[in-house]
Amino acid sequence: MTKGKSGILKKDPLKIRQYAILILILWTIVLLLFVLWDKQNMEEEALNRAFVYTKVGFDKDILYRKWASEHGGVYVPITKKTPPNPYLSHIKNRDIITDSVQLTLVNPAYMTRQVYELQDAGSDIHGHITSLNPIRPENKADAWETKALLSFEKGVNDFYEVDTIKGKAYFRYMKPFVVETSCLKCHAQQGYKLNDIRGGISVSYPMESIKVLDINESNHFLTHFIVWFLGIIVIGTAYFRIHKSDFKRLVAEQKLHHFNKELEKEVAIRTKDLIESEHKWESVFRAIASPAQLIDKNHVIKYVNDATLEAFKCNKEDLIGKNCCAIFHQSDEYPQNCPLEKIKEDQKPVIEEIYVEAFYKLYLISCTPLLDSEGNLDSIIHIMTDISEIKLVEENLIKERNKAQQYLEVAAVMMISIDKSGTVLLVNPKGCEILGYSKKEIIGSNWFDNYIPKHQRKEMKEVAQKAFAGEAPLFKRLEVPK
Repeated sequence: MTKGKSGILKKDPLKIRQYAILILILWTIVLLLFVLWDKQNMEEEALNRAFVYTKVGFDKDILYRKWASEHGGVYVPITKKTPPNPYLSHIKNRDIITDSVQLTLVNPAYMTRQVYELQDAGSDIHGHITSLNPIRPENKADAWETKALLSFEKGVNDFYEVDTIKGKAYFRYMKPFVVETSCLKCHAQQGYKLNDIRGGISVSYPMESIKVLDINESNHFLTHFIVWFLGIIVIGTAYFRIHKSDFKRLVAEQKLHHFNKELEKEVAIRTKDLIESEHKWESVFRAIASPAQLIDKNHVIKYVNDATLEAFKCNKEDLIGKNCCAIFHQSDEYPQNCPLEKIKEDQKPVIEEIYVEAFYKLYLISCTPLLDSEGNLDSIIHIMTDISEIKLVEENLIKERNKAQQYLEVAAVMMISIDKSGTVLLVNPKGCEILGYSKKEIIGSNWFDNYIPKHQRKEMKEVAQKAFAGEAPLFKRLEVPK
């Protein structure tokens, strides 16, 4: 493309011409492949048709041959073309005379041979009855028939392929003869037994006759050429239209290029701000005193802070990109109460107490979800707080409380606990016995209003207030009449 009125100089940035030539070559290759495929289909169709024709001819020959065999052969007048069969001389009544006409026996093989001789004289279709052990030398198998007969002895049911006879291509089909009872009349002397393979009939059909029946190949090729030419027209039309609009595209590209330059400047500014923001975020993340990690929704660690590296005594490369379950729990499966899996359900922050096998300690895990621009879960902030010592202290306190509770239960004096307002918080069994109420009735009631006489309530409240303030003596004797 040359320089236009708008001063836009350029070659062909989209390489339209090269693409058009490439498409043209591909289109031509596709059509050539299709022509080859079509030609192959035509040849296969010709072979299929040849198979049908030869098979029909064979079945016809077998049918009239079977008819003759079931009747033990037929008697015909003796002529030059049909002299007595010397190979049937062992059969009684081979020749007979009836009504002064001398007749001779024509067995199925003799009849089939004469039919094939008539067929050979009038067409290019050939039939031949043969075997590996023929009675008549002229029935000796040729090379192709020998190959077929040998295959029958190996269990093949029929044999067919394209072969050459006197320089011409023929489709040849052959099927074996199986010895039947009617066959033994003529062939028992050769040692054949019932169900033996005695030989076969081959039928040869000229491939030229088959191809004549096909649609003229030139018509096929003409059709393919027309389709190819129409494709060339479509490709050429598309090329010229694209080429014509290319100038407008270049103008638009120049404007877009200018816009992109301005956009790149804006992106550079925002990228700088984003990098600064990321640095601040990393500074805050690294400043977290507890081990903290950024983990994606597939449990893969994306970032860790310094406290994590110190806890694991390793480098970032040893953790980033690894599965958190394998690192923290030394397992391929996440724990039953995994907070990340819970976040996937409702995308809300989760806090769980999790035992971390890597440290053999109990941690308080705080997980906060980070969502992408579409509101889908992208990753989580995973903060680990060691609560093993706190849990140990908590367990000891519970033990001490339980021990104190046991002492309280067995004490022989009344013991109660009240808050600043006088509400009973605790009472032992002896107290319930003295007061005459159940623990359920006493706890939650006001000690001064319910169990102290009115004339002593004021004094007792003052003593309690001073005790709560730390001003009253540790012990003071006060008698409360029953």
